Parts: sequence; C-alpha cells; structure tokens
Amino acid sequence: MLHAMMMEVTNGKLFYAPIDDNPQKIVDLGTGTGIWAIEVGDLYPSAEVTGLDLSPIQPVWVPPNVKFLVDDVEDTWLNGDNIDFVHLRNMVPILSSPVALLKQVFDNLKPGGWVELQDVDGAVHCDDGTLPSDWPLVQFCDLMIEAFAKLGGDRTPPCLGVIICMKPDL
Repeated sequence: MLHAMMMEVTNGKLFYAPIDDNPQKIVDLGTGTGIWAIEVGDLYPSAEVTGLDLSPIQPVWVPPNVKFLVDDVEDTWLNGDNIDFVHLRNMVPILSSPVALLKQVFDNLKPGGWVELQDVDGAVHCDDGTLPSDWPLVQFCDLMIEAFAKLGGDRTPPCLGVIICMKPDL
C-alpha cells in the first residue's frame, strides 16, 4: 500500500537520484515486501539488487538479479561495498540513529554513488488552521508520533520529503 501511495505521489517514479544507465549494485534498505527492489531489478537487469529487511516477507519468485536478506540495516554492514545506489523509504521514524545509518551508507557507497531517502510526515496538517485538536485522526497521529518518540527521540520526518545525496569522487 505504501509503495502504491508513493508511486501516485511521485507520478510513477521509483526514485529521483540521477544514477547512470548501467548500475552494478543497488541496495534497498527496509525493503518490506520487496516490490520496489523487484521493479528496480526489472528496470536494471545489469544490477545486483539486494533488499534488506528484518522480516522475511518477500516473495520467492523474483527477477534473477534480485535477492533478499534478513538483516538489521543499523548493524555493521557485511553485505559488500562499492554500491552504486542505496534507497530507503519510510524508514526515518523507526531508525534509532538516522545519522549513524547514513554514515554506514556513505562508507559503503562507491565514489559517485547515490543515496535517496523518501519519507512522509506522520502528522495531520491543515493549511488554514481550522483542524480541531480533538479530531480522532489528529489524536491518533499524535499518539503514533509520541510512541515513536519513546523509541528514542523525535522521529517526525519532513512532509513528503525526498533527500538525495551523492558520494563525491575523491
């Protein structure tokens, strides 16, 4: 459902990073059902696409260049380096340290490689200030944000934010 929502919001774009036409290594952090990794694997048959997630809920029948590993993306990475593109979506609220994860990402990107984070804001907003604070959806979202905060701080990502960074060539 989240993948379908993001495809609607992005007009069908799987990502915005300007990766080249022949990437060799793509990693999808927090792959979930693996649908993003599968679609990218179909789009780039030259690439080895690896989806990482704590839950083994991905399908068995996938393109030959796609594999899934059960792994905690916040642990030390043992799945290789020299990565062309790292993708993560809807992960910021559940990460214990987004900064530490991004350091690991950059340590494993090849020079000129890209990382893209896509996240949505879990809060309910109103542009004219008329949203009542006791509206049930507002209360529900506030409780969710509070629950995530109890996991280790402020986990409210930017509203429909997309962050793209490149590791510079050195």
